[in-house]
Amino acid sequence: MTTSPRSSLGSISDIIGYVALVLIAVIAGFLYFDKPAPPKPPEPAPVAPRVAIPPEGLFDRLSRQARSGDVVSQRQLGEMYYRGLEVRQDYDEATKWLRMAGDKGDKIAARILGYAYSGGHGVAVSHSEAASWWRLASSKGDDDSAFELAVAYLDGKGVARSESEGLSHCRLSAERGNHHAQYYLGLWHYRGVLVTQSYAEAFSWFRKAAVQSDMRAQNYLGVMYREGQSVPRSDVEAVKWFQFAATHRSPEGCHNLALMYSKGRGLTRDEVQASAYFLKGAMLEYPESQVELARRHVTGEGVSIDLVEACAWYDVAVRAGHSAATVTRDAMMRSLSSTQVSAARARSDAIKTQIEAEEIARSRP
Repeated sequence: MTTSPRSSLGSISDIIGYVALVLIAVIAGFLYFDKPAPPKPPEPAPVAPRVAIPPEGLFDRLSRQARSGDVVSQRQLGEMYYRGLEVRQDYDEATKWLRMAGDKGDKIAARILGYAYSGGHGVAVSHSEAASWWRLASSKGDDDSAFELAVAYLDGKGVARSESEGLSHCRLSAERGNHHAQYYLGLWHYRGVLVTQSYAEAFSWFRKAAVQSDMRAQNYLGVMYREGQSVPRSDVEAVKWFQFAATHRSPEGCHNLALMYSKGRGLTRDEVQASAYFLKGAMLEYPESQVELARRHVTGEGVSIDLVEACAWYDVAVRAGHSAATVTRDAMMRSLSSTQVSAARARSDAIKTQIEAEEIARSRP
């Protein structure tokens, strides 16, 4: 069978096409696999470890702000040095910063500078300088400084003595809310000192001071309710105010509450409780409570009979200034044996030591 030229050409062209396809595939594969690899991304630079920056302390912050001229920071920094808060107490540094703030009219700085001059803290004692700073602070509305200025006028320290000026500044302080000034205005009206005697005025000022926890005013309110002075007599109200006063460690408040327990006024009569409050008053160095407690150790009212303890408390009262107890103490010592007298004196010393220790503990902030 003869093959036509067209058939041969077709076969050849098919072969050529296959070969071309193979060549294209080989070249494409070569080109693909011979393609250079993409560059690697650069490695990140090492990060330095984070260092925690401590927060700025109060002292450092106030120091920085005070140096920049901030008046409040200057006053607060001065207070820290003056009172030894978070820093060593340094009156020289205190007065330096306080003066900066005081010269700019800061009333609290001016008040503390008054205390510094009055007590010679970082500066030479000068009552006139103290009064001058208190006057500045009072002019800025400071109630404590107005009261200190009142005391200065009444004592004639740094200013010419003047009862009228003292009363005026005390009233100003009281009207601004100072409980010390309110108490003294109440006391003066109660006793008729510097002002016309008036129980109504006394009660008004005592109450204002009492609600600010002034134990002296609370005790006087109790007395006024007990005696019915300017208010209807009320033993219940009297007891309430005596209790407030005793809670705030008022010696008179403790003594008066003890009397209410002993007499059964405003509450159930209870001699044990009465003796307990006489003891509280005695430990707060109230001579009347010391004498009453001594008497009770002789009679056995609410406490055990103990003549040595009685003699010791009479001696404590005498040492506290209750001269009338001297006769009773000396008479008891004559009736006791020498051993008992020695024991009473030792016990008196121990009581005095305890009283002083408790007073120091109460004075700590």
